[in-house]
Order: sequence, then C-alpha cells, then structure tokens
Amino acid sequence: MLVLLLCNGIALPLLTDFVRDHWVESFHIPSASMQPTLLPGDILFADKRYNRPGFKQAVQRGDIAIFVYPNDRTTYYIKRIVGLPGDVVDVDGGQLTVPAGEVYVMGDNRTASKDSRNFGTVPLQDVVGKARQLWFSSDKGTIRWERLGKVVE
Repeated sequence: MLVLLLCNGIALPLLTDFVRDHWVESFHIPSASMQPTLLPGDILFADKRYNRPGFKQAVQRGDIAIFVYPNDRTTYYIKRIVGLPGDVVDVDGGQLTVPAGEVYVMGDNRTASKDSRNFGTVPLQDVVGKARQLWFSSDKGTIRWERLGKVVE
C-alpha cells in the first residue's frame, strides 16, 4: 500500500509534470483566429521539444506555434509563424524588418485574429511548442469525429 501511495502521490505527478514541461502538452483552442486550420473546441497536442537546444528542427516559416502572449505572460496564444529573424514583412502596404531573435506571427483567419499586427513580434524564447495533432474536437457538445487524430499543418 505504501508503494502504491508513493507512486501515485509522488512519482506519477513528477513524471506528468516532466512530460508536460519538456515533451508534449495539450492545448484547447478557444477562438476562431486560426480557422480553417484549427476550430474553436479543438484540443491538440503540442511538441514542447520545439525551439529547444538540441532539437533537430529549427523554427520555420509556416509552423503553427504556441507562445507566451506578450501582453499577459500567464496566457498562451497559437498562431502561424510568417516572419523569421531578419525577414521583411509587408503588412497593409507598410514594411517591417523582423528583429533578430524574434518572429512575426499571424492567425490564419486574418480578419478575426489578434496577432503581431496588434502586439508586435514575439521573442523566440517565448515560443514554447509546435502544434502537432488534434486529439479531440467538439462544437457545443457535439464531437467532430472527422477531426480526431488529424495532423495539424
């Protein structure tokens, strides 16, 4: 009984926290800013090895990234990376040069997205994961069976 209590009370929570902090974490999509790629009610797995030292794949233009929202560091946002450090991004006829160590992000649903056009570029160190796969999706209590297991691209 003592071994069971130690495993459930100490080892399992520590292992769960380690996996969530370093490998994979699930995120709920609350808004329509990434439609049609991600829908409100989608729950996805994010690869937390992304943008970490030793990870084989670097941050790339077109990736769907999870990052710390610059105006509220307790909130995560998910957007598509459209500009890498050094890129020149043309937005509404104006040009921006993306600073070193930062990325420019935009939602796929441009008219309903609060993104770098509103809050500026995002430091690379604030990018915490890459969207990989939907594991659940629902709309007002109805499961969207066709979306379950879909790889996010």
